[in-house]
Amino acid sequence: MKYFLTGCVLLCALYVSAYAQSPAAVIREVSGTVEVQAPGSSAWGPAVPGMAIEKATRISTGFKSSAVVALGGAVITVRPLTRLTLEEIAGEPGAEEAGLYLQAGRLRAEVTRPSGGTIDFTVRSPSVTASVRGTVFEFDTVNVRVSEGRVQYAGRNGSLAFVRAGERSTVDERNYTVTAPREETALRFTPDLPPGSEAGGSLKAAAGTSAVPAAPATPDTPAVPGTPSAPSTPATPDTPATPSAPSPPAPPGNSGITVTPEW
Repeated sequence: MKYFLTGCVLLCALYVSAYAQSPAAVIREVSGTVEVQAPGSSAWGPAVPGMAIEKATRISTGFKSSAVVALGGAVITVRPLTRLTLEEIAGEPGAEEAGLYLQAGRLRAEVTRPSGGTIDFTVRSPSVTASVRGTVFEFDTVNVRVSEGRVQYAGRNGSLAFVRAGERSTVDERNYTVTAPREETALRFTPDLPPGSEAGGSLKAAAGTSAVPAAPATPDTPAVPGTPSAPSTPATPDTPATPSAPSPPAPPGNSGITVTPEW
């Protein structure tokens, strides 16, 4: 009996130790160019499925690239041209805590509360912080869109809004004030990069409307040989030229700069 109890204690100790050392975050899927930077390192290395990542690890995705990261009860889809840091990865069975810092780009989070437990999940950017406890939402450092559950959206100036399923909110980056939630159709995320754009997320200035090329001149019709020339018609006085109508202005929206987080 003594040996049995001793064995049980050792097994429990080994289980606790294994749990404490088990990775709290794992990269599930990788598409395109995805890199990670380990804490305390200046070098970036390729991310691969099954890679365990620890607190303070940075993740960067390239053009047309993405990654799926599992953090306990949360699954994060990192969109293209995104850079984020895992600021907090902690917890124990039934009580999890995860914190992300989204420097640039966009992500989608599916946060599932463990059965009978709690999960504290926070994503912050330079302007605003989104805190959730069981929900699905997308975030691009300024705008938030909630698909399920509810998100607490807090600006740096202390303004606060609760965004529910089917609603969106944004933050004014000049004064960090959070706007009141609106229906999903009222706000839009920055559009995706147009096909053929350069990689790296650089801004591209769309050229103005180009002039319509002039139609090629019609060649003169050759004279038919052997046909007598028609008598000349008396000259008609010159008709004053009618001033040409001004060209219509180019339609709006054909020039400007598009800032694209997907990105």
